[in-house]
Amino acid sequence: STDRTAAIIAGYVEQDARFRTLSSCAHGPAGARNSGISAARGHWLMFLDAHDWVDASFLAKMLAALEAAPDSVAAYCGSQCVMPDGELIPLSVSSEVAVQPFETFARRCAIATHALLVDRE
Repeated sequence: STDRTAAIIAGYVEQDARFRTLSSCAHGPAGARNSGISAARGHWLMFLDAHDWVDASFLAKMLAALEAAPDSVAAYCGSQCVMPDGELIPLSVSSEVAVQPFETFARRCAIATHALLVDRE
């Protein structure tokens, strides 16, 4: 990365033992995600790409939704695209995900990667 990402992450790693840095240039985003899954120690997984960010309340809200449905293996939500001028464009989740999740995901990726919290198992 050519921005301050490495320094920002190093600050988190220094302050909190739950954070670790993994570096991998091979196999693009999918390879990096697979490396992260293999190295994960927690119960839940979440992926953020370099251009993504989440609201400070995101994890608390997602975990509350999962606690309210203890048999669930994932939680998802809509997201927003933040344009260069700051305009927010809501991105909705297709209603077909709730009705036919397996069929929907067999055809396409219906949820943004960063709008998903999933059980590591």
